[in-house]
Amino acid sequence: MSNEIEWSEDILNKLHVRDQYEKKDSKYFKAFSQLSQEARTNDQFSNSDKGIEHSKLLKENNHLKKENENLTNSLNQTTIHLEKSELKVNELLKSQDQLERQNKNLSNKIKHLNLEIIEKNKSVEILNDELLLNEIQTNVLNDRISKLSDENKKLVERWIEKVKSDAEKLNDANEFLERVNRK
Repeated sequence: MSNEIEWSEDILNKLHVRDQYEKKDSKYFKAFSQLSQEARTNDQFSNSDKGIEHSKLLKENNHLKKENENLTNSLNQTTIHLEKSELKVNELLKSQDQLERQNKNLSNKIKHLNLEIIEKNKSVEILNDELLLNEIQTNVLNDRISKLSDENKKLVERWIEKVKSDAEKLNDANEFLERVNRK
């Protein structure tokens, strides 16, 4: 599509160069044509009233020709300007269409990313809940371990006391037996 735009711009530029080239000497040709026509008119009708009227008509005709040429030039310039404007409008429309497509793609991408964020947030919530549950279970287990350790310590102390007591009783019994056997 850009080749089409370049191609039409190239033609418009070449037409503009041609018009400038032709306009360069056109004023001399117009002046010569006008002088030539006036000279003929003056030679043919210089002495008669009909010639004067004809001369006025020729002058008016020349004036109208100039006006027509000016209008034609103006129309050509306006046409060239209009064609350039149409090319720019087409480029802008294409650019707008491309930007709208990009915008739509980016909007879809944002929508998908937002959905992904929502899912990840749910996963994080679940993980946080599980972590909290694990911490609670760990605290309960630590409390139980602490209680069991205290119980174990008390049992060991009681057992040591009992063994100590039994050992003292055995020692006392052995002493008693030794005393009885010595007597």
